[in-house]
Amino acid sequence: MKDLLLFHRNLLVAKFVAGELIPTNFDMLPLYLQRTANFEKWLEMRAIDNSRAHARLLKKVFRLNQYDDIETVLASNAATITDNYWVKDIDDTTTTFSDVIFNKRP
Repeated sequence: MKDLLLFHRNLLVAKFVAGELIPTNFDMLPLYLQRTANFEKWLEMRAIDNSRAHARLLKKVFRLNQYDDIETVLASNAATITDNYWVKDIDDTTTTFSDVIFNKRP
């Protein structure tokens, strides 16, 4: 998997480099990551459940592999509507929280 940065809103929380989670702000890490440091599993848990209505159709529309949850999650920067955590490529210097948030306000 590629190297990623993990954010809470616009606060850098951790780096995932060469398969290793490197916290930059341990207290802001999601509890699951504080306890396990299993970043790939955390990403997989953020994927859409394939048993949900239209999940396969959505993946097909966006040309995502139906069986690769990490690919699905990374297509949306691992953003969800239930929290403020998200990721971006370690080389990405332009994407911000406002670019990935689902409920933009005027």
